Amino acid sequence: MIDITYIYGTFIATPREVSLKWENTEGRTAGDGKTVTATAGNIYSKGSDSIQVVVEGGDSSTPGAHIATAVSLTGSGATNYKLPANASVEYVIAAPQGGISASMDGSHTYGEQIEVQVHVPAASGSVTLIAQTPYGDITLASQEVSETNFTLTYNTTEKLLLPGEYTFKVKYASGAESAEYTLQSALTARTLTVSKGATAPAISGAAESDKELLTLTYKTSGATFYDIRLHDKDGVTSAFYTFNKRVI
Repeated sequence: MIDITYIYGTFIATPREVSLKWENTEGRTAGDGKTVTATAGNIYSKGSDSIQVVVEGGDSSTPGAHIATAVSLTGSGATNYKLPANASVEYVIAAPQGGISASMDGSHTYGEQIEVQVHVPAASGSVTLIAQTPYGDITLASQEVSETNFTLTYNTTEKLLLPGEYTFKVKYASGAESAEYTLQSALTARTLTVSKGATAPAISGAAESDKELLTLTYKTSGATFYDIRLHDKDGVTSAFYTFNKRVI
């Protein structure tokens, strides 16, 4: 709700300043999966305004001091409000017991890189990312440690993991010391778009490296293509895809 001030025969309308209630700023430990968020207060109680706060910098997961900042307001009636001059908060993430922690997104789509943020107690040794699968443990990435905070990456187009839910382990070794950290995440199939061409259905949205490997079979009835099915030339790639329609 806009605040209105009357001065010398003139009404002046100014956005109402919200208050900010910060959450997930206390008692933080690396790898706890939490994100700093903010809730707007001082909203006009008798109206229908519904205001959300957009926060940047609240998703840090490594040990140390971090700053989260409210950068904008969204929602119904958001233009009637403004952020306070002090719209930032500091939060501290502590190192976990044992000194190693890791975090990653809860789901990934085929074609994306899996990124794991890792913290280790010393800038030495090596770290390995392992996926536990029904067909055995698979090493996805490994590197020598040169700093205490870093990122391990695995490109899902390497096709070592089929779509599904997995337990991941980050294993750290330095001399006689060793530790590991366990994470959960899922890999989902990539969705292809099927469109109607002049003489045959066509697909789009495949990873660049897969475009020559995927093919379609289909049946026709007049101008309709139906029973559209996805195939591949290497016996595996089609398992990483789904598509949006079988009849066009």
